[in-house]
Amino acid sequence: MNTQYWWDTYGPFDPDPNDPNFPNAGQVVRHYRLLKKWTPAQLGEALDKSARWVQAMEHDNIVPEAISRRRVLATILGIPTILLGLAHVENGNTPPEPINIKAAKKISIDARTIEQYQEILRLYWEIDYTSTASDSMDDIGRWIRYLRNIAPEAGSNQQSVLELLCRYHQLVTWIARDQRDYSTAFTHANRALKLARSLENNELIAATLFRRGRTSLEQGDINAAIADLDAALPYAQHARAQLKGLVLLAAGHARAHAHTITSTNETQAMMLIDQARRIVRRGKLEDDESFVKLSTGRYHQDRAGALIAIGKYNDALDELDLADRGVSPDQTRRHAYIDVLRGQTYTGMEEFPTAASIAEDALGVSKAIHSSINIARIKEIHDQLSISKYGSSPQVGRLGLSIARNLPTNLKRYQP
Repeated sequence: MNTQYWWDTYGPFDPDPNDPNFPNAGQVVRHYRLLKKWTPAQLGEALDKSARWVQAMEHDNIVPEAISRRRVLATILGIPTILLGLAHVENGNTPPEPINIKAAKKISIDARTIEQYQEILRLYWEIDYTSTASDSMDDIGRWIRYLRNIAPEAGSNQQSVLELLCRYHQLVTWIARDQRDYSTAFTHANRALKLARSLENNELIAATLFRRGRTSLEQGDINAAIADLDAALPYAQHARAQLKGLVLLAAGHARAHAHTITSTNETQAMMLIDQARRIVRRGKLEDDESFVKLSTGRYHQDRAGALIAIGKYNDALDELDLADRGVSPDQTRRHAYIDVLRGQTYTGMEEFPTAASIAEDALGVSKAIHSSINIARIKEIHDQLSISKYGSSPQVGRLGLSIARNLPTNLKRYQP
């Protein structure tokens, strides 16, 4: 690959060389504590601290600076040392140095280092599935700046660095989409797609088109969504089963949302979704390099969304029950979306009190994980309830007031 492409794409930049280079340590500890299925009290007991101390450490990012204490945390929770800033510590008394981006070209990039960067990327995805990674956008931006700076000088590992960079851009696309910051989402999706195509990597192309297509769908541009997801299909045929199945699901989901739903569109939508079902039912899905987490729960979730779009509400409820059982309990964001879909379903069925109750519950979770996109979906439910025969009820009024308090007034534009 010609490194001149790099400077043509991004141009020169002069970032702060003393930017921190590790994910928020409090989030790291919380994530690995949840993986271990420990409560704050249980971790506190292991550390001879209180549950409140653990909660403050995680929430306020006040993880002890002492190397020995961080090593204890890493050992107890099974945290990779790089995620607590310990990877370069020698003899137990040398603190990790922050990344010096201006000097990055002098750093040797070997396979082990790339594996560490991949582990950090995986952690951000896991955090976003279980809570939210939106608070880590600045940290993710530092990694993007670092990776794009070392790429031209990475030698034989240049392709691996660029593939990793492409995946970081996809991560920003997905987080920004959830925040309804569509300008940022499309900027990073376009950068990821340009990289993926320059690398001629089918999986990266398919994953980027999938995420850009879903972003267009959430923005309401159905035609653009269908175009991207249809374009992703041939690339997904050469990708891992997880990504292939999810692209099929998304393509079917988008067709079900076509402005004019005809019997042909409905048939095409369900055919694509059924192809995804065959992949899911085979089981034994290989490593999820694109971080899509396809599962039986995700299949039923997206199938329900398509059924809601074409007005088959009773069938959608059955799918949502299966989705709830098939999605891992720690995937808070997906469970919140399942409840939003339930609210949409009961609204369509004109069971308004049930819809309002479910929407209230979903709003509380969506607020906790800072999911602007789910809050906006709940607002759409409220808008429909407001013009219904149930619109003057105190429950609908309370829901509307709670939504108004949680709608973001502005969105920080993140442009590394």
